Amino acid sequence: MIKEEIRRTKIGGNFMNDSRTLLIGIDINDEYTQISNYQYAINAPEAVTFSSEKDAFLIPTCLCVKESTKEWLFGHEAIRCNSLMQGEIITDLMKKLEFDEVTTIYGVEFTAIDLLTRYFKKLLSAIKQVNHNQGILKLAITTKKVTLKIKMELLKVFDRLGLEKERVLILSHIGSFMYYAMSQKPELWANDVGLFHYDEDGLSYHQLSIGRRMSPVAVVAKEHKILDEFAFSLRKQEEPARLAYRFEELAKQVLFKKIVSTLYITGKGFEGGWADPALRNLCVGRRVFQGQNLYTKGACYAAYVKQDEVFKDFIFLNEDMISSNISLRLYHNAKEEDYVLALATTPWWEIDTSIYVILDDIDELTFSVTNMLTKESIKEIMKLNNMQVRENKTIRLQIRLHFINRETAVITVKDTGFGEFYESCFRIWEQVLIV
Repeated sequence: MIKEEIRRTKIGGNFMNDSRTLLIGIDINDEYTQISNYQYAINAPEAVTFSSEKDAFLIPTCLCVKESTKEWLFGHEAIRCNSLMQGEIITDLMKKLEFDEVTTIYGVEFTAIDLLTRYFKKLLSAIKQVNHNQGILKLAITTKKVTLKIKMELLKVFDRLGLEKERVLILSHIGSFMYYAMSQKPELWANDVGLFHYDEDGLSYHQLSIGRRMSPVAVVAKEHKILDEFAFSLRKQEEPARLAYRFEELAKQVLFKKIVSTLYITGKGFEGGWADPALRNLCVGRRVFQGQNLYTKGACYAAYVKQDEVFKDFIFLNEDMISSNISLRLYHNAKEEDYVLALATTPWWEIDTSIYVILDDIDELTFSVTNMLTKESIKEIMKLNNMQVRENKTIRLQIRLHFINRETAVITVKDTGFGEFYESCFRIWEQVLIV
């Protein structure tokens, strides 16, 4: 028997008022930021703009410090200030966050978190202003790729702005796409749904499969590796007609023998209309939509869904998420129960769970791995060989579970000693789980 041992600092003021109704989706990269606001009247997101300039919905992701007044500007105003040579511009805000860059502006050093805090403070203030000072109920941030570092650093930014982590959702572009696709009319996801994205990294294709016969319904995103087959440089190397032909042939190969109801086309590589002939042909037997605001709207839908539990009977799995629950059998509150160490649909890089237990006349641990898609459950026994001999209920262990990739979990068990009575013998056991 195993017995479980039972065992926030805010920075800044309350940025939002008590009138919290806004559901905001923000898509951010080093070039542009796009914003959507969920409109309850039409049950759909709408783009948010702050200026009347061309492509105003594409807000430049930059800051500028005005030399004369040291005032901070963002977006189009920052670009204008810099073009008039009136201030120093700061770009690549997300890259600075990823690589912990420090920026010196007029002799003062700023960390990447400092800069993004100033950028989002300006951005969120502008959002409040155009929405009659309503507060944010849920904020969803999406970027191309999310890592644990990016997520934790962004949460620090919003904590400084008074947005608790419970009100902030951070997800990848593919995560946003899943919420966008599943928020459309059911006939658009009657079968599988595909996404072509084309940018500096090349052309990618993701496909959503919906397991309607499962409970809960599983929505699974899978990437098909084609990045190197359609480089971004082809846009300059090929004539538009030839480029459209090559894209259509590649798309047909990817879609061969796949039943896809709807295709979404996005990314700056598709700008200019060169792909229109190919898209018309791909419309045969399916719906095709093209646009550049899919991810910001998907994030906005995610904010709505998470707030109102719209998809409570669905599970969303992309290639960063584990598909199994992992639990440990233990004795707690006078009964045996399975203590969940890892929850399906959690990104693998986010899982690092530690608990402390006291052994009660046993020398092994029993873990359950339950696949959410197949419902198959297996037991994994971890033998604690060569354990130090002590009185019963005086062996205290730390059990840590973390992942090294999506399919491989590592369990590490350490003898921590037992208070002042027994020192740790520094014994460590380790076992790998394939999930």
